[in-house]
Amino acid sequence: MADEKPGDDLESYQNLEGWVELTARSHGRSLDLLMKKIEEAAALTLEEQERQDLLYAVREICENAMEWGNQGDQSRKIRVSYGIFEGEFVLKVADEGEGFDTRGVDGSLNPLDAMFNRKREGKRPGGFGITMVKNLMDRVLYSDKGNVVLLSKNLRKGTQPNPFA
Repeated sequence: MADEKPGDDLESYQNLEGWVELTARSHGRSLDLLMKKIEEAAALTLEEQERQDLLYAVREICENAMEWGNQGDQSRKIRVSYGIFEGEFVLKVADEGEGFDTRGVDGSLNPLDAMFNRKREGKRPGGFGITMVKNLMDRVLYSDKGNVVLLSKNLRKGTQPNPFA
């Protein structure tokens, strides 16, 4: 749209001590800006493999929030909050959607198992992204509604100073 400004794609502010909150519209340009901010924060505290795992997981959950949660509606937003506390990088991703039943998400690492389980349950092919996220992160918790995800990655180096405090 002609009246959009680049700054409209991503809002950032520190809302609680140690937490940074990003709000992005549901489209690729906003996701890229959001991921850049998270990558900058992760580079300050995480070793390379931890950083790659975290970035893969966050991108997957954010893409799901935009595509499935917000139904691709670019007027809807996602909110990503993050902070580094007592040796862990914690993120919360929330969308404006109706949520989903998280009980059916397979935690198997084996893609064939996940594929056969989904077929047996009458689900569409796919669904391996959340399985990967669950195996890359140390904790993945969903809200009862299914539209908020809490992700946590332990810092292998031990407790790191919080660059946001």
